[in-house]
Amino acid sequence: MTSVTGVQTCALPIFWKTVIAIELADLAFAIDQVLVSVAYTEKYLLIVLSSFAAILMLRISAILLTKIIDWFPSIEQIAYAVVGFVGLKLVAGYWEIEIPKQVSVTLTLAAFLIPISFKLLRDRFARVRISP
Repeated sequence: MTSVTGVQTCALPIFWKTVIAIELADLAFAIDQVLVSVAYTEKYLLIVLSSFAAILMLRISAILLTKIIDWFPSIEQIAYAVVGFVGLKLVAGYWEIEIPKQVSVTLTLAAFLIPISFKLLRDRFARVRISP
């Protein structure tokens, strides 16, 4: 490919740039996981196998999460809100304000389960109305 200035350039399609970015992120998480694993055990076969399993599970969860987001796009904003809640808990912990675990779990589950339940009910009633 030649640019406007006449200099030969090698441009990667956006797909391959994305693939490379994802692989680099996977590599960064794998290295982090391996370093933590080595601190806990010297069973290197276990470390290697767990690294492969972790990358495989990341791939599977990414595929499933993509399907869930396609079905229910608002879940992305809900996830951001839950992460924000976790951040607030960390800040509150700095000032020695403790939020009970039961409250945290209840709020987190409610943040996901209530909207998903409404979506399931709405989809079900929409199918019932369409059916003769």
